[in-house]
Amino acid sequence: MKIIRLLAVIVFASASSMVSQNCPSLGPDQFLPCGVTQATLNANMTTCNPTAISPALTTTYGVTNIPFAPAPVGGTAVNLSDDSQAGPFNIGFPFCFFGNTYNQFWIGSNGWVSFSAGQSNAFTSSGIPSAAFNVPKNCIMGPWQDWHPGVGPNVGNYIRYQVLGTAPCRRLVVSWTSIPMFQCTTTYGTFQIIIYESTNVIENHITNKPHCGWAGGTAVQGLHNLPGTIGITVPGRNSTVWTTTNNAYRYTPSGAPVTPTLNWYIVGNPVSIGTGSSIVVNPPNVGEFYTCVPEYPACYLGFNNCVAQAANNYPDTVFVQPGLSMPNATITAPTCISGPTQISVAPFSSTNIVQWTGPGIQGPNNTYTITINSGGTYSVLISNNQNTCTASSSVVVGQNPTLTIVPSVTAICAQNLNGSNTSILLSASGAPSYTWSNFIGVINTTPNLNSSVVNFSSTLPTGGVGSVDLTGSDGICTVTNTYTFPIIPNPTVSVTSPSVCPGGSVNIVASNATTYTWSPNVLLSNNTGPVVTALNVNFTKVYSVIGTSLGCNSATENSTVHVLQLNPVTPFSASNFCQNTTITFSANALNAAGYEWYGPNGFYSQLQTNNIPNAQPANAGNYTVNAIFVAGSMSCTTTNFIPVNVIPVPNIAVIPTITVCERESATFMANAPGAQSYTWTGPNNYQLNGNNPVFTNLTPTMSGMYTVTAAFSNGNMTCYNSNATDLLVKPI
Repeated sequence: MKIIRLLAVIVFASASSMVSQNCPSLGPDQFLPCGVTQATLNANMTTCNPTAISPALTTTYGVTNIPFAPAPVGGTAVNLSDDSQAGPFNIGFPFCFFGNTYNQFWIGSNGWVSFSAGQSNAFTSSGIPSAAFNVPKNCIMGPWQDWHPGVGPNVGNYIRYQVLGTAPCRRLVVSWTSIPMFQCTTTYGTFQIIIYESTNVIENHITNKPHCGWAGGTAVQGLHNLPGTIGITVPGRNSTVWTTTNNAYRYTPSGAPVTPTLNWYIVGNPVSIGTGSSIVVNPPNVGEFYTCVPEYPACYLGFNNCVAQAANNYPDTVFVQPGLSMPNATITAPTCISGPTQISVAPFSSTNIVQWTGPGIQGPNNTYTITINSGGTYSVLISNNQNTCTASSSVVVGQNPTLTIVPSVTAICAQNLNGSNTSILLSASGAPSYTWSNFIGVINTTPNLNSSVVNFSSTLPTGGVGSVDLTGSDGICTVTNTYTFPIIPNPTVSVTSPSVCPGGSVNIVASNATTYTWSPNVLLSNNTGPVVTALNVNFTKVYSVIGTSLGCNSATENSTVHVLQLNPVTPFSASNFCQNTTITFSANALNAAGYEWYGPNGFYSQLQTNNIPNAQPANAGNYTVNAIFVAGSMSCTTTNFIPVNVIPVPNIAVIPTITVCERESATFMANAPGAQSYTWTGPNNYQLNGNNPVFTNLTPTMSGMYTVTAAFSNGNMTCYNSNATDLLVKPI
């Protein structure tokens, strides 16, 4: 008899008693005589724990005082106002109450948990049972009294619920903590209602239930069914005036016993094979384990798995093996082996005795599966220690040839470029005869594919993996090995074709290979490496390069070095400019892509034509222009310059205003450094040359603005500047 301990324990937080199921004994294991393949199994209930607690229907309940041991307070807060209720909330497991199964509950602010919606929110308690509309029904009252969760310091957190434990031994805990009493709002009550999965037991733990004279001061602690026809209360607490502290009661279902169904199973298979106290089984040749489990209705499913470990009442199992009337031993073994290999015999039974013989057994020779490491004849004898049944068999196992392939090279090139090797010679050994086949990425260049030495050439222009199969045979055992080798892609070299200024040097860059060879080696900095420099280039020239990677060469690639064609740049401008005028100059060069100008006073411009307004002497000097010629990223220049002279034109100093009386004289004054001449003009067509003219016998008609113009010259260009004097002649 085998005992499988698969069951859990229900331990009530407030109870010392255990819950156990009746567990049948199935008797000793059965090894049937030769030729007997069927057995009858019986479940013996008399060996189970006689004091086990069995489930009962919830049609009525027993009330017992138990030690005060409330559960921890926590979980989801339920915010209720005065005389209100909330729900539905999920219980978390099926729960039976007065013969009905429920999965949801409602919480009333006045201290009750119901399993139906729409119960009365009445605050004045009444005795139960009662069918009156103002009495909550289908509920647990713990106690029903006028509580007020809508006032006080903890509104929204007086009432909480949570599910504790693990299936099938969970419990729902609903807690009212320090909740004020209506009209006695500084008087608080604390209590819990706890319902248990599987057993359907109900507990009510009261930490403090004080007195308040409002509504008669009465309260109910008990259970009330849905029609209002059954009320089960704690003695003395059915709508009476009472108080208590640290007090707990349990309501235990006490209806008719719930009888389980005896279900038979093959161990490990959840599908029942029959019911009842006995069953006829037909086990397979290797035998089978069976068990019988008492199973309860939905509301009591926990009794299937929750038992008292101390009672040692666990589902029993029994092993049944049929007798081998004419056993046929079947050996499973390969025809040929290459190394340590397992062979086995069937059918299997833990009660049989197995004995192997043969030339290459490694390790034990008395198990159903053994390891062999050489060819030969292997025999097995199976006997049953329960009867005289025996079986035997034998098998011949061959030894696979051990093939070896030796290559001439470890890799080949994809293409025969510039001397790249594309052939591989494979030499085979280890068998009397050979066949080469299944060529991937290569072609056979040896006529005889049964030779031990064969040559292959690449057919993959872009590289990859080449492979061939070699089959070796000794006439009995045949082995096929696949030999793979890399086919290296030839590098595809890229090379630049740069441009260069006449007589300049430029780098030529090659890529996509590991090493490089350049030609011709004339006016090159070197002929190896990815970067070489073409030196002193005065005409277009072509260079060649071959790249090599992993022993494979590229095709020859060419680089053409182009010499840029340059044209002279011609600047255009006048040579002389007067101060305060605009200097204008430009340049032109055939096929130029752009221009750059440099000049005095930090002048810089990229315009072909330039203007410098308000010219000053500091702007005089040489203006250099570079014409820019571009090919790709290469640029070259030609240079010229143009001189620019700025003739200074100083300001003329004058007497701004002259005031005299009629018939008096006035002297005008004008002075400018470097001025070569002065000319005055004014009212009445007045004109006079000289810098300091004198006016005599003045009249009022001679009043007005007199302008002086000074001339300046550098010998090539004359420039002018002006100023004015205001003459006022006052009449007498």
